[in-house]
Amino acid sequence: MKKIEHLIFIGIISLITLVPINVNADQFENNKVVPKNKVWKINFNREVKFDDNTKNSIQVLDEDNTKINVKLSLDNGNKSILIYPPNEGYKAGKYNLLIKDSIYSTKNKKLQKEVLMNFNVESDILEIKSYNIDVYEGTNYNLPKTVVVIFKDGTNKKVPVKWDHEYIDGSKSGKFIYYGIVDDTKDKAQININVKPMRTVYDLHDYLNKCYGSIDTPAGKVIFKYNILENNVEFNPYDIWVQTRISPYSQVKPTDLQHSIKISDEDKQKTMQILKELQVTMSKDILRYFPNKKIKGGYFDDGYRYEYIHEGYWSTSFFTWTNYNHNKGLDNYKNTHITEFNWFDRYDNYKLTY
Repeated sequence: MKKIEHLIFIGIISLITLVPINVNADQFENNKVVPKNKVWKINFNREVKFDDNTKNSIQVLDEDNTKINVKLSLDNGNKSILIYPPNEGYKAGKYNLLIKDSIYSTKNKKLQKEVLMNFNVESDILEIKSYNIDVYEGTNYNLPKTVVVIFKDGTNKKVPVKWDHEYIDGSKSGKFIYYGIVDDTKDKAQININVKPMRTVYDLHDYLNKCYGSIDTPAGKVIFKYNILENNVEFNPYDIWVQTRISPYSQVKPTDLQHSIKISDEDKQKTMQILKELQVTMSKDILRYFPNKKIKGGYFDDGYRYEYIHEGYWSTSFFTWTNYNHNKGLDNYKNTHITEFNWFDRYDNYKLTY
């Protein structure tokens, strides 16, 4: 009887061990956990054709049955094929390695049957740092765009994350948990949110420093610090004075907007417009939180030329606003009442205009 020759698939083994396994698919070690840079080796009992047909017959598929972009090469005198992982390695998850029966030997003998093996790729993430955020009721906040990921090799870096919410909803107080998926993984990130009501000027101080701590302008970055005074005397017309102070660490200061020769007039004008519009935006938040209070706001700073002996007092103010009326004489607490937002530059000594 004429001997019938067949190309027989011998097995799938690791690149390290190189131990062949039986052709019977039931004998393969399914659900094996492997690193993301795993290289598989397929051994045949004859030399195989390494053409497009063979290359298309060897596939790695993810859980969604999407074909993974792996690379193939011949080995062991054309009797083995190596399957290399994607450039960045496999993402953590489940995969299927499919060897179709459309592979032929160099003598045109066909593989006897199709073989399918599944495997799991372990995550190289050790820990994803969770966030704990306190926010104030009545305002929506942007979620962080990255999370800190600690890897098993001891390194850590900020990795993009896609949250299950577009922003932090501050419409009602309470404690909430949002989840997100770390970029290029199936690992979950967590953010713990405490939405609390704003009741005191200390809450307001915390809120302004967090939400209005700095702003970028054409003239440079401006950094703010806030001083909030709560009035208890009748000769002051306000309940609360919100002083926006420009930090000495800012790249641009009020004097620069008046006298600098290094900033163009156009950039000065645009920067002043941004600073003024910031006060408008900020005032809306403040007046929403304290609707029944007379508020004074704007840019203000003061100090002493000779700090140690408190001599040479100076002050600067500009873009001052209030939400109460003003009289021709001196305002006091009894002769003012709450109105709409209005600019009040009577005592501004920096007349910044644009």
